[in-house]
Amino acid sequence: MIGIIIGSAVITLLVVGILFVNLSPEFGGKPTEADKTRYSKSKNFKDGKFENLNKANMDMSFKQTVTTMIDFIKGTPNARPSFNLPVEKVDSLNWEQNDSTNRLV
Repeated sequence: MIGIIIGSAVITLLVVGILFVNLSPEFGGKPTEADKTRYSKSKNFKDGKFENLNKANMDMSFKQTVTTMIDFIKGTPNARPSFNLPVEKVDSLNWEQNDSTNRLV
């Protein structure tokens, strides 16, 4: 009985996750022809797909993984600014009336 409940919960979570990723507009959706034309003009767009302009080292050997974990645990010097970042008040009405679909607060 417990196995059925756990199995049902796992299947339900998988279905919800798949539906969320496929139906949520934050994950891209279907681009319009105008979007495709705009994307094709990007300097990152080559042969029908986007590419990084800067080469990224994707090699994560065991040694590199250990080094990365040690750096993560020790912390990084200069990771925090030497001054307090300014805080600005946001007018919620102004923000709500913004027509842009992209917002960062």
